[in-house]
Amino acid sequence: MFGKKFVAISLVLLAISAGVVLARDSSNSSGYQVYRDSSDSIKLKITTDAAADGMFLGVTLYPPNVKVGNSQVLPLKRGPNTQEISVASSLKDGTFEAAVWTKKLSKEECEPSDEACRKNGYKLIGMHSYLWGYLATP
Repeated sequence: MFGKKFVAISLVLLAISAGVVLARDSSNSSGYQVYRDSSDSIKLKITTDAAADGMFLGVTLYPPNVKVGNSQVLPLKRGPNTQEISVASSLKDGTFEAAVWTKKLSKEECEPSDEACRKNGYKLIGMHSYLWGYLATP
């Protein structure tokens, strides 16, 4: 498939709408960056521009060669938002997915037949943008 260098430079960005932005951008005004901080810990920084209050950023981190990841949901305010996520060393050279969503339904708001929502305790709806990348530092 594609080499890490190609993927580190490029991105997959789908369904940008409603003024929500997720992109790889060297200016870091919007997008993502994987880097090492001063203590040599790996960080994933995601910057968005949300069209409205109450939107959510869903992020899932995957270890290398594993299909099940660790997910988290972060609330967004209208306008620019920056989320910094610590990446465990076991996830180095893995991948991540991130998406901006309109709303987070609680377990009680989900359909009784929605097993995934019942198991997770929530469901994100109304995807505005989607992004994935490698958890590799230059």
